[in-house]
Amino acid sequence: ILPFIMKQLLVIIITLISSVSFAQEIDKALQKSNDYVYDGNKLVDEDFVAAEKEYRKAISEKPSNTSGAYNLGNAYYKSGYYSEALLRHLESAKSATTKTDKHQAFHNIGNALMQQKQCKEAVEAFKNALRNDPTDDQTRYNLALAKECAKEQGGGGGDDDKEDEDKKDGDYTSS
Repeated sequence: ILPFIMKQLLVIIITLISSVSFAQEIDKALQKSNDYVYDGNKLVDEDFVAAEKEYRKAISEKPSNTSGAYNLGNAYYKSGYYSEALLRHLESAKSATTKTDKHQAFHNIGNALMQQKQCKEAVEAFKNALRNDPTDDQTRYNLALAKECAKEQGGGGGDDDKEDEDKKDGDYTSS
């Protein structure tokens, strides 16, 4: 019985050692990805192309690390590449695991959509941002702007149910 217990103990020890080393490899990939993001952040104001390269390395190193896609989206937005910014922020929102990360991604999705005059879609993005952080006054302000823009475009402000109710009651408001 003693050799059997020793074999089981050896198997358990080997399993623990291999799982710990695997966890360290994952942490190394995350650290390397964060290092690339940090390098990109240092470069973004002076050399967009070099910063973009660093962000792309970060995404390649650890695709689940939302900061790579998020910061690349911000860089695209600042440079006026709104459709690219939108794609990267959508990617960031999809992989985000915290409410804070989701809030920031949806807020920036709304901003990119507003720049592209997609106001109704921006309303939904800002609503999603507020679902993840209802205390953010900047998002609330942007939501109001997006609703007004959507109303001017004839697409409504995202409150379709309320507008339909008003029409049923015969209470039309003029703008």
